[in-house]
Amino acid sequence: MKDLFSEFSPVSAEQWKQQIERDLKGEPYDELVWRNDNGFDLQPFYTKEDLTAEYHPAFSHTTWRMAAEIHEGSSAANSGLLKQLRHGADAIWTRFEKGVTQTALKGVDLDLVSLSFSCEADGIGDLSEFISSRKVDAPSTTIFPGPASTKEELSRWISSAAGHGSPVNWMSVPSSGWSHAGAIPAYEVALAFAFLTELSDASKGRKPRTVSIRTAVDSDFFVQIAKLRAIRRLWELLKQDLWMDCDLFVQCETALVNKSALDPHTNLLRTTVESAAAILGGCNELLVRPYDLYNGSSDTGRRLALNQHHILSKECYLDRIADAGAGSYYIETLTDKLAERSLDTLQTIMKEGGFCAVSSNGMVKKELLRQAEARKAKIDRLEEAIIGVNKYRSPQYQAPHENIWAFLRDSGI
Repeated sequence: MKDLFSEFSPVSAEQWKQQIERDLKGEPYDELVWRNDNGFDLQPFYTKEDLTAEYHPAFSHTTWRMAAEIHEGSSAANSGLLKQLRHGADAIWTRFEKGVTQTALKGVDLDLVSLSFSCEADGIGDLSEFISSRKVDAPSTTIFPGPASTKEELSRWISSAAGHGSPVNWMSVPSSGWSHAGAIPAYEVALAFAFLTELSDASKGRKPRTVSIRTAVDSDFFVQIAKLRAIRRLWELLKQDLWMDCDLFVQCETALVNKSALDPHTNLLRTTVESAAAILGGCNELLVRPYDLYNGSSDTGRRLALNQHHILSKECYLDRIADAGAGSYYIETLTDKLAERSLDTLQTIMKEGGFCAVSSNGMVKKELLRQAEARKAKIDRLEEAIIGVNKYRSPQYQAPHENIWAFLRDSGI
């Protein structure tokens, strides 16, 4: 068979750029370059010349678990959770509270679902009793630490969570909190691995079955795909230094900071984009929050959140391909740049004494505030459009504040 492409001469990146400049008819090419918040520029196009290595898929799995979230012990909350499980959810996220959690999970067959608990060191004993009494499938259970900023706090948490040969997954990083606080992707990934390093040091030779990282995904589609791929790329690079030889399990949740309480149905568009980015980036488990999260989280909102999983799986067939971005000039380059930027930031953190040191001295809080304020300024100037919040808002919804960031803040974001 004749090679159809043999009739066409190869086109270099420089030739493409020259053609673009001709098409711009005098407009500056530099205006097409995206000054990314992560500290590097993104070009308007990429070619094979931009690839720096021979790339392989970042992950091989195609499916993901569909998570439901519950933080109340009321019978209504329990009823809502059971309904979500009937509609396809196969993972549960909750904060362990003695008495409350037992009621929240009443009637749930816990050996058929994946469980993730947030729990502080003082509650680990009660959680262990709960796991034993309910015959929980321990290998499918993950415990995330509560707020901890000192080596002593982390050591105490590790001793409680991993002690006595605990069968649950305890090497876990709750990095989504930094994302919700305003962290740019490169900084969040650096903090995640700095925290993981502290956990590894505190484990004192205990070997985890799995390492879990929970992150939030916003609607910056390609950047978020690249962020998740960068996490896996850095894991493969650093796991030997961390004395770990186990699998990485990535949990994702849809972002909080870009949702509208004024025109909530626009959130369905954002969470769909975020979910697709999480899946294409290789998440193992995904929590899609209801579109009306800031208006009470109705049964309809929770049902539509689960339906987004089903649509992306059964109608978009995203469960039939692993790492669709592998080999893409743009996504591979973006993954490389995010990984490099995150690694540089991680090295800076380690030179300052590690995660606990920069957290205790206020450096992390100061940097998160700076990044959040930078985004605040962009939203105030309408340089970042949030449909239904600061742009194209439905006339029937009126913001309670002239300053849109003040509204976001007062909404608990």
